[in-house]
Amino acid sequence: MNSIKLTMAITFLTSVLMSFTSYGANLKGQWQGNLEIGQQLVPIILNVEHVSNKFSATIDSPMQGVKDIPVKSVEVNGNKIAFNIAAFGARYEASLEDGELVGVWNQSGQSFPLQMQQPAIAAVKTGTNAAVKKN
Repeated sequence: MNSIKLTMAITFLTSVLMSFTSYGANLKGQWQGNLEIGQQLVPIILNVEHVSNKFSATIDSPMQGVKDIPVKSVEVNGNKIAFNIAAFGARYEASLEDGELVGVWNQSGQSFPLQMQQPAIAAVKTGTNAAVKKN
């Protein structure tokens, strides 16, 4: 009886760890999207790393001329991801859905929808060379 419980526990833990590893592998890399503020599109780029089971990230805002701003923390819970960007006083909460980050950018008490894609995937879907649109 104990061996059955132990086998079930190991199977469960393995499946949980595999799901986190899978999301980690899918989350790593560069993500691009456009933050729509009124009539203006503000390109945002997230650069995500996954080393030793820990996520880290930087953010670029080309329109504002900033690059490699550290993301204070990256929280992953299943397919839910949150990026805390202290330098901007912002938080991006998203779900990884069909290879895209779909979520909401929260900053200064306001919320804006933000969908992000990896450049190679976006190019295939749109037939272009970049996911970030320019005004």
